[in-house]
Amino acid sequence: MFFKLAISHMTEKRLFVTSSTHLYDVPEAILSYLTRIRDTRLAKDATGTHIESIRFRRDFPKSVREKIRKARPVTSDAYAIRLARVTTVYAATDTACVHAMVTLCQMAEADALCEGFLYDSPLACERGYRVYLPARAKMAQFEEILDLLTEYKYNRIMLEIGGAMEYKRHPEISTTWAAFCREMRSSSGKTFEIQHKTYPWPKNSIHCDNAEGDVLTWEECRHIAALCRERGIEVIPECPTFSHCDYLVMAHPEIREREADGHPDSYCPHHPDTYRYVFDILEEVIEVFAPARINIGHDEAYTVGLCPRCKGTPAPVLYAKDANRIRDFLASRGVGTMMWGEKLLNARTNKGYPAGGAGHGKGSWHVPALYPSRELLARDITFLHWYWPFNDAYDNVFHDRGMPVVFGNLSAFSVKKWDDRLLRGMRGGFVGNWGALDEEYMQRNQQYFDLIAAAYAFYHTDFETQGKEALLGKILAEAFHRKTSKLRCPLFVTHTTTYNVPYEYFYDGIFIVEEKYLLGHYVLRYDDGTEATLPVRFGTHIGCQDYPDAMNQGGFRQVSYGTLPLPYGKGYAYKTAYEDPHPDKTPVSISYCPAHGKEQAKVTLLGFEVRRNLAPIYTDRPTLDWGDEFAMDGGL
Repeated sequence: MFFKLAISHMTEKRLFVTSSTHLYDVPEAILSYLTRIRDTRLAKDATGTHIESIRFRRDFPKSVREKIRKARPVTSDAYAIRLARVTTVYAATDTACVHAMVTLCQMAEADALCEGFLYDSPLACERGYRVYLPARAKMAQFEEILDLLTEYKYNRIMLEIGGAMEYKRHPEISTTWAAFCREMRSSSGKTFEIQHKTYPWPKNSIHCDNAEGDVLTWEECRHIAALCRERGIEVIPECPTFSHCDYLVMAHPEIREREADGHPDSYCPHHPDTYRYVFDILEEVIEVFAPARINIGHDEAYTVGLCPRCKGTPAPVLYAKDANRIRDFLASRGVGTMMWGEKLLNARTNKGYPAGGAGHGKGSWHVPALYPSRELLARDITFLHWYWPFNDAYDNVFHDRGMPVVFGNLSAFSVKKWDDRLLRGMRGGFVGNWGALDEEYMQRNQQYFDLIAAAYAFYHTDFETQGKEALLGKILAEAFHRKTSKLRCPLFVTHTTTYNVPYEYFYDGIFIVEEKYLLGHYVLRYDDGTEATLPVRFGTHIGCQDYPDAMNQGGFRQVSYGTLPLPYGKGYAYKTAYEDPHPDKTPVSISYCPAHGKEQAKVTLLGFEVRRNLAPIYTDRPTLDWGDEFAMDGGL
C-alpha cells in the first residue's frame, strides 16, 4: 500500500469481505458510496474468514485510546479498525469512515486483510484540491478524480464557480461568459494575447478552462456536490470577487474599475450596483452548494483605486473593506470565508523583484501596495498562502496575526521545512489545478505527481527526513502503478530521446498542440498481419534523456503517471504504458516511425513488454535507431 499506517498490528488469520457483509450504523450521507465500495472492490473469494459485518462507531472508547496513545494524536479524520469476523470502525466524522473503508479496500486488494488492529490519523486537517468545474461531457472523468482524492485521503475540494454555473437572477452573466470562452478557446494562446499584449497595463489571467466554457445548471452543480459529499469531501466554492471577476464585469461593464478596459476583470467597490450583483451571485452559490465556506478570491488584484469614485481612498482600505464586507455577508448566512493571501505580503521573488502585495511598476503598469490591508482584514478569514516558495518567514505574516492559513497551489515535494511549518501553525494545503481535467493535461501539469506527494506529506512523519531522491522514487512508482492498474491489457515500451521541448504549463487557454509534441509513433504488428499504431508524444509518453537537476525540473515531472523514469547511463529512460489495441491477438514486432518534420528527434527503443493475465513477456534488445524493427521471440 502507498500509505503506511500509524499502527498496523496484524495476525496471520486471513479475512475477506463480500457483498453479503453487512454495514451497520453508516451515516446516510456516505452509505451508498460505502456500499458501492463493498460490492465492487471488496467482493471476491479468498481463503480465510468471511467478515460478517462492519459496524461504524462515532467515538474512540477507552480501550482504543489506550492502544493508540503512543501514536499520532486523534484528529478529526482519525480512524481505528478492529479487524475480525465482526469488524468495528471507530471514526468521528463521515470523512474518517470513508477513509477507513478505503484502507480496507487497499489491504484487500493487496491480499493483506487479516485479523488485527489498525489506526491512522493525518498530520494536517486541511487536505485539499483546487480545480475548475468539469465540462458537461466529462462528469465521468471528474468522478475518477474524486475517487483518486478519496484513495489518497483528501478531505476538501475547492471548485471555481465563476461564470461556469447558471445564475437564475442574472442569466446575462452566463451568456456573456460563454461567448467570451468560445472566443478565448478558439486557439491556443488567445488568452495570452489579451492578458499580455493587448493592453498597456497588467491584467488577470483568463480562466476559460473552467468547465471548458460550459455553463452548468443548478441540478448539475448539485450533482457534483453530492458526488463529493458521499465521499466525505467538503465542497468549497471559489467565487472570484474584486479581481478575476471578468465573468461578472463583462456582463455589467458599468461597474468596471478601469473605464478603458475592453476586457474588464476588476469591479469598482464604490459603484452603487456592485454588491447587488456580488451578493446575488453568492446567494445562488449558497443555495446550490450549501457550503460551510466560500473562497472569495481577491488574488492578483492589479487594478485598484483608479476610477473617480475610488481615487480618494487608499488602495489597501479599498481592498480590505471589500473583503470584509463580503465576509460579513457570508457570515450572516452562516458561511465562513477563505481568500488568497499573497496581497498581504510585502514580498520579493527569489530574484529580489517586488511581488504579491508589494507595490511595483510605473505609469499604466503601476500596481499599488496592498500589504497594509493585513492590519484591516477580519481575523477569522482563512488564507491560502501560495507564496510559500519564496521565504518561509512569510508564513509569520499570518501566524503573528492569528489568521488561519493553509498552503495554496501546494507542491509538497518542493516545500522547504515542511515539518517546522506545520508545527508553526500551517493547517495543511490545497494542490492547485489551473488547467483542464483530462488525464493527459492532469499528467502534463504535474497534478498526479503533486497529489501523490502531498498525500504522502499529509500522513507520513518521514516525509522530510527520508531524502528527496528516495521520496521521488516512491512518488514516481506510485503514480505509474496508478496508471497501469487502470489498463486491462497493458503494453510497456521503454525508450528515451535526446530531443527536448521546453516545458510549459497548460492553463488559461494554452493547449497541448499535436504538431509540437508528437515525435512519431510505433507500428505494432500482430501474428495475423494486423497493424496498430501507438503515439509517442514528448512529455506524455517520453522525456529527454538528459535532465540536469531532474528532481526540480517540471519537464521531468510532467511524464510522471504515464511513464516511469528509469536510470539510463548518466540520464533517464522512460517506461511507458499503453493499452493494447488488440488484446485478442499476439504481437510479433514493433518499429518506430517519426512524424513529418520530426526526423531529427531520434527515439531510442530499449525494451518492449506485453502482459496477458498479469504474466509478462519481456524481450531486451540493444539500442535501435528509428525504422529498425524490434522483433519478439516466439509467441505468448
